[in-house]
Amino acid sequence: MWPAGDSYFESTRAILTSTYSTPRTGTCQALLLLGYREVGIGAMAQAWMYVRMAVAMAQDLGMHKTAEKWRRTGENMFTEAELQERRRIWYACIVMDKYVSSYIGRPVAISARDFDTELPSEEAVCSITEYFFSPADEISSPTDGRARSFGVPGCPPRPSRNNSDRSEPYHLVF
Repeated sequence: MWPAGDSYFESTRAILTSTYSTPRTGTCQALLLLGYREVGIGAMAQAWMYVRMAVAMAQDLGMHKTAEKWRRTGENMFTEAELQERRRIWYACIVMDKYVSSYIGRPVAISARDFDTELPSEEAVCSITEYFFSPADEISSPTDGRARSFGVPGCPPRPSRNNSDRSEPYHLVF
């Protein structure tokens, strides 16, 4: 086995041991990432365990239910960004549950009749992509040397950034 990242893995496991008793979205994400890591090194049974823990935590957090109308003291319980994050985490749980379970021949934990969470919106995916990639991000083709901009199919074109007097990062420019 390739040892790169083992120290991070052990540190993460140590932190999770003290935090997984209190469900949080970040802990659920960490469990999914540990599952991805185990898939990457071929430890599918261990990946299955981490994914099952993530699914159980996501269900405990109510991610399997539509939360748009949940209220706390008369106000929405979650912002739109939090709702989108919860949806992305839930669907990551679904994908990993199906993948790992089918790979090792075990039953899935999530049935379609057990959840009513909508898919994350495409607009949310576009805004996340714009946060990480600006129009200036380019790659060069190894064959012709011409630069090509990153783009996301289905997302609206990004505005031109010709205004050279602005110094803010792209995701902060309105």
